[in-house]
Amino acid sequence: MIFKRVEIENYGIYGGSYTIDLAPKSDQRFEKPIVLFRGKNGIGKTTLVEVIRLCIHGPLALGRRVSRATYKKHLLKRIHRSYLAGNEVGGDGAISSASEPDEAVLIVEFDYFFVGKMQTYRVERRWHRTPGGDVSEHLSILENGEPPADLLEDQKEHFLRELISPNALDLFFFDGEKLKALAKNDHGNTLLTDTVRTLLGLHLVDQLRTDLDVYVARKLKEEAPKKVQAQIEQLEQEYDALIQQRDVGIPEQQLENIDSIESIRESIVHQEELIAREGGDYAIRVDKLKHDRDTLAQDLEIQRRHVQEMCNGLLPFSVAPKLSRQVKERLSLEVKYKRWRASQDLIAHQMEQIESDLSDPGFWSKMKVVPDANEQAKLTHKLRAIIETAMPVSKVNENEVIMRVSEPDQAKLTSWIEQALHEIPQAFAESVQKYLGLEEELNRVKQELSKTPDELTLQPLVETLKSLKKEQEKLQKEHDKLAKELGAVSHKAEQQESRLRNLREELRAQQLGKGRLELASKAQEALAEYADMLTCEKIALLEQTIQQRFNELTRKEEFINGVVIDPDTFHIELMRGGKPFERDELSEGEKQLLATAVVWALRDISGLPLPVVVDSPLGRLDSNHRLNMVQRYFPRASHQVILLATDTEVDEDMMDLLAPAVSHAYQMEFDRDLARTIITPLEIDMKNSETEVMLP
Repeated sequence: MIFKRVEIENYGIYGGSYTIDLAPKSDQRFEKPIVLFRGKNGIGKTTLVEVIRLCIHGPLALGRRVSRATYKKHLLKRIHRSYLAGNEVGGDGAISSASEPDEAVLIVEFDYFFVGKMQTYRVERRWHRTPGGDVSEHLSILENGEPPADLLEDQKEHFLRELISPNALDLFFFDGEKLKALAKNDHGNTLLTDTVRTLLGLHLVDQLRTDLDVYVARKLKEEAPKKVQAQIEQLEQEYDALIQQRDVGIPEQQLENIDSIESIRESIVHQEELIAREGGDYAIRVDKLKHDRDTLAQDLEIQRRHVQEMCNGLLPFSVAPKLSRQVKERLSLEVKYKRWRASQDLIAHQMEQIESDLSDPGFWSKMKVVPDANEQAKLTHKLRAIIETAMPVSKVNENEVIMRVSEPDQAKLTSWIEQALHEIPQAFAESVQKYLGLEEELNRVKQELSKTPDELTLQPLVETLKSLKKEQEKLQKEHDKLAKELGAVSHKAEQQESRLRNLREELRAQQLGKGRLELASKAQEALAEYADMLTCEKIALLEQTIQQRFNELTRKEEFINGVVIDPDTFHIELMRGGKPFERDELSEGEKQLLATAVVWALRDISGLPLPVVVDSPLGRLDSNHRLNMVQRYFPRASHQVILLATDTEVDEDMMDLLAPAVSHAYQMEFDRDLARTIITPLEIDMKNSETEVMLP
């Protein structure tokens, strides 16, 4: 199967008409299976996938058991709505009166090998809003340009289901969330179980066993005593009610809730765009800007007072550093004078003692020599000179002493001068710089606030936005509540099913050996044995293929040397060196590569020649793992790969790597003036076409 073309008219975020070429091309060097769509999140990439599924499978695109009423509500909500409701933007930017569209059209054209030959199908699904608020839908199918022979109107949906299995699209249309689920042991196993059983044909055996179960249950009930029949009927009614609630009631509420969430989300985007048109992003941030303005004003006042206090302190000394140094020198000189004055007093005291000793006759009698008065005077003078020379303080002129402060005050003044000369200037400069920074930031915030439009203009728009966000929170809470209810109902249904099974087993034991019932029981046993054998055979092939594909994606031939899948739970266990290791030992990127390998392997062994549609697959991968996906998976995933990615997932470097395998590339952008997503072709640069890419 190959998708050739998609046409969209007024669907979801796509206002207006679009025709998108999807047919893969090739040149003399490369097959080109990839059709690339790039755009930001919320721009409509996932909606494009929904377009294909909804066009082909109608109600089944929403789930297996969706009521007609829920489906109609969904169709109505998906008719394009603009935040310019009731208005249209003219060429000069002016808004003029216009009406919302009341019809949407989806067309998918594809080639499909059917009934032994290649056929070209064109599926068109259009619907419009009726005056009563209902929806009228029309489905058209062309086969090679003509309506299929003998295909009645009420057979068209069934024809498409038989042509392309919805279960197949579940596997081949996957996104980052499905990969994330497969990467986790708990959620991934359920998804893997459902998909594997369907794609490998095991569901057909399950259906036969289910049919036999129904037959056996009916026969057991018919032949049971009336009291037991009544008990069975009550249990069946309760069980059916729970199943109806589990499979239809709650899922329909969930679907309606999801539609409402999506609708609110789009309304929020549109409202934000409208506010942006009126006053930019400033309006959305006005409350924060006002808070920042008040906070900055307070901080600025505190800093101003701090600077003022510094000016009232030692800062003046810093302004006159020369004078401060002179004062410091004068204080030091006066300290020297005090020390010199003290030394002189000490010398005078010592000399007085010496002169007294020298004038004492007893002193000289011990020396056995008595100098005359002249010699004693010379000796005294010499001793005075020696003592004065030994003193460390030089003489200071008393006329230089003018401040006469105490030594503690002198120490304090010297410390202040040191601070004024070294610490205070730096601290003051930092304080002033901080003050100027706060002042600059305050002016910036005031300037932004000045750009905010008049509150009378914006207030209704902002209030509407707040109301929409509150509604979004309410719907999200309802979504969580429905999920819990579904879990509780599922648990009750399992309990009820267990009671029925136990009761029937008791009846089976009592009635074993009765004709057709015995044959049915034997057939069930044979089918169970066949199912086990078929499951083991398919799983063995799947194990081998997952191992091969995972090692290819990791670029390590022996990264794992075995995969073991539990046939009952479909739990995947990895082997390395002959020993098992848990998936938790893998990095987040390796887990996603493993999930991709599982999807890849399932497609390989299912043998279904369907395109692969991949939505946002690279968000959780690092650069190396992205490179592996780009070079080894995307070009080989299928004969046609529709890749939807963000600009950050597939940047210009990744585009260069993908170029040899890309047939078409499209850029998706939201046009604010037209209030819709625009899809424009991208030129593919083949300058790096020699880069290693594993092409099919």
